[in-house]
Amino acid sequence: FMGTLAYSSPEQMEGRELDARSDIYSLGIMMFEMLTGKMPLQAETHSFGSWYKAHHYQSPRSFISANPAVRLPKALENLVMGCLEKSPNHRPQSITEVLKALEPLAQRYSGNQEISQRLSEVLSKGLPPVEAKAVAVDAVTEARRVARWPKSKPIAEIVFPQPLETSQGAIATLWVMLPQKEIEHLQVNKLYNRIYKNFLCSMSPHPMVLWITAFYNPLHSQEKGPRWLRCYLDLKSAHGQEMVRLLGDKKEYHVLLFALENPDRCAHIMSIPIQSFQCSQLQEWAITSQPRASLGQPSLSKTLLQAELEKLKPKVLAAMETSPTNFL
Repeated sequence: FMGTLAYSSPEQMEGRELDARSDIYSLGIMMFEMLTGKMPLQAETHSFGSWYKAHHYQSPRSFISANPAVRLPKALENLVMGCLEKSPNHRPQSITEVLKALEPLAQRYSGNQEISQRLSEVLSKGLPPVEAKAVAVDAVTEARRVARWPKSKPIAEIVFPQPLETSQGAIATLWVMLPQKEIEHLQVNKLYNRIYKNFLCSMSPHPMVLWITAFYNPLHSQEKGPRWLRCYLDLKSAHGQEMVRLLGDKKEYHVLLFALENPDRCAHIMSIPIQSFQCSQLQEWAITSQPRASLGQPSLSKTLLQAELEKLKPKVLAAMETSPTNFL
């Protein structure tokens, strides 16, 4: 099957010969998504069978049910719903019909555009010239440009945490090396990426945090399951303390992906938000761990935390397979 499941017409999923009306169905889905911020159909899972059922038997939701805050002309909704008809014969038969249906809307709202343009012209004439200022480069763009795989680290599928200094200050980063093909899947099919992040802590026998990140993409992860990225932060070390405090303060972290086949430069960066309660936990752990004495080897705490992760994995996978959101 060739195509993106969420945007494919019913006849495309049947493998039938296609014409412009199949593209008009896909256009209808795109217009619905652009106007409301939501998809008109929702499959139970991101499998071919679930999307086949949705495209064939599920009625598209209305604009107002998708986004009650958006107020759009009924004529526009009728056009989009016409494009989403299950049968090609019931849709607009050509893009010319779509443009013709949009003409009254263009005429209705063109006055607003003319007023806006005239106002912009007046304002632009009255504004004094200003000197061009350098635009600050955001930390993520800068990180991708300057990050280089450390020579002290092997060229292998490993994960390690590292604070990264940028002109905007230090940011929390997770450095990961993966096969090029896997990184490309995460980039190209990002609509379907499901990302789980969590932090587990054990104060005894040795204060330790297990930092967990997992990627799951139903289009290419079903056989292998999620890609689990985990690393430990020793709360009795300066490095561990710095990372935990950065995570709690910045409320996000950045996964720097390097390809095994081309390790010289960062191939992709994924920015992952941290929930407020997790930030509070991290800050509390950083403070609580300071006066605590270590009662055993750090490896014992690592073993305990790993056992807790193994208990979580089945629940996390189930959530990844069914969740409509990207971050869990």
